[in-house]
Amino acid sequence: MKQSVLANVGSTFFFRPGVNEEDYIIPHFAPFLSRRSVLTLPNYKCIARLQIDDPLSLPFIFDTIRPDKLGNYLKI
Repeated sequence: MKQSVLANVGSTFFFRPGVNEEDYIIPHFAPFLSRRSVLTLPNYKCIARLQIDDPLSLPFIFDTIRPDKLGNYLKI
């Protein structure tokens, strides 16, 4: 089931995977990201691959907002 879902989605976003998930996730980022960089992804970082118009973008890592800092971004 996991392989079917991952094979049929466009954009993907992953936080640090667990050991049971690494075999499904790492092939989506090879050869651009190493197995180690995926498995040691720090907290609040995310790996993404975007489907833009049809082809997939190269994978990239970006920061997310820590929950305790979210209030700073929501102030009006």
